[in-house]
Amino acid sequence: LPSMSVLMLFCSNHVLEADTRARTEKGIIASQVKLHDRVKVVRGEYRGLLGQVQDVREDEIAVYLSTQDLTEYVLRTDVRLAFRVGDEVRVLDGPNSGLTGWVVDV
Repeated sequence: LPSMSVLMLFCSNHVLEADTRARTEKGIIASQVKLHDRVKVVRGEYRGLLGQVQDVREDEIAVYLSTQDLTEYVLRTDVRLAFRVGDEVRVLDGPNSGLTGWVVDV
């Protein structure tokens, strides 16, 4: 996914169809991580490691990797939120959009 600023550049030139823009925006919002979120690194040198977000920049985030006792900057596209049983979540898309629930299995 592009950053929101890159998406806006495409939108300002009317290159994207409305449906594509809407789906991309939802994807960007869904993939946004916040300070102190639990994440899993899915690409790169630290692939597979879990960590906690320590700093957020436009295209990269600092993740504290407790198993390595190390904080590293990684691309935002290289991490995913890491959920645990009991986490409260909100549905962003589909027929249950807007509903809140809890993770019961991972």
